Formats: sequence, C-alpha cells, structure tokens
Amino acid sequence: MRTIIYLVLFISLPVFVCKAQVDLLPLDGKKPVWTDTEYPDYVRQIAHFGERPDWSHDGKKILFVGRTFGDVYEVEVETGIIRPVTHHYYHGGYTRALYLANGDILLSGPRQFNPEKEFEWRRWRCELWVLDKSLEKAPDRLGTYCFEGPAVSRSKLHIAWTQNYGQERPPTGRFVIWMADIDRGG
Repeated sequence: MRTIIYLVLFISLPVFVCKAQVDLLPLDGKKPVWTDTEYPDYVRQIAHFGERPDWSHDGKKILFVGRTFGDVYEVEVETGIIRPVTHHYYHGGYTRALYLANGDILLSGPRQFNPEKEFEWRRWRCELWVLDKSLEKAPDRLGTYCFEGPAVSRSKLHIAWTQNYGQERPPTGRFVIWMADIDRGG
C-alpha cells in the first residue's frame, strides 16, 4: 500500500516542501540523506527564509511569516514565486498568519513593537486581525489578545485562540481557550 505525504519543513528557517510516495511496509534499510545542502530527491527548497507555514485550501500556496514580528508572505508551491502580503500598510509585525475558510487571512501580532521588550510584546501584546483576501487595505482588528497559536476552521469562519488568564496583568500561569465565529458582514 502506498500513500502520498506532503510536508512543510523548516530547517534553520528555509522552507522545504516534500511530496513523497511512501511504502507503508519496511523500507530497504537505506536512510535518506539530510544535510544543510543535501536532501532526498522528493524534497525541494522553495524559500530561504520563513516560519509558521499554513497551506492554502487548494494546496497551491503556503502562507508564512518571514520572521517573528515580521511581514507575512505567500509562496506558490509550483513556481516558487514569493509575494509579500503585508507590505502595503504599517504594522508592528506578525507572529502567525492562517488562511480562513473564505480566503481571508487571520493574523496575530501587536499594533506596534518594542524590540527591547520582545518577550512582553510576544506574550502579552499580540492581537488578532483579519486581512481581506483582496490585500487592498489594512486588516480589521478583532479586539482580542492572543497569547499563542490561533487555530482556524477549514469549513467556516470559526477560530480558537489562547489568552493568559488576565491578559493585561502579570502572568498567572493559567490560560483560557476561546472560540468564536467571525462575522465579515457590513
């Protein structure tokens, strides 16, 4: 029995896409070569930078942040063409970017950024935003903080995220998970 596996790998920040047909039976004992410059034949590097990837719903593009508190980019898997998604407006940088079910983009990041207090800004100041898929304007602020890893539904405008309990106070060590539907109506 064979299956196709798609992986996005981040090894020292470059982006790799793997498409492999894998036997689900024991292999012939040969291990693939993995070094900084050598990869198995089924692996192709598509970017030299980036982190926190998210596949588009059609599997043709990958959304990613260039670096923590950086811009967001989208790469076409087939061509390797990278285009900036957040260069058209001022922002404090992003830590996450995810495709929403309607093609819009959920972003997590602060309104502004102070590099001297990176830990504080990453842990306590990141907010959720929605960027319209047209990329013609700045994103809409959702009015909530996000401590770590937002999650999105692939079938409806439903999201989940975590907050430190009492987000605006010093850390308590307790966290709250929130879920909500996004209403993109006027």
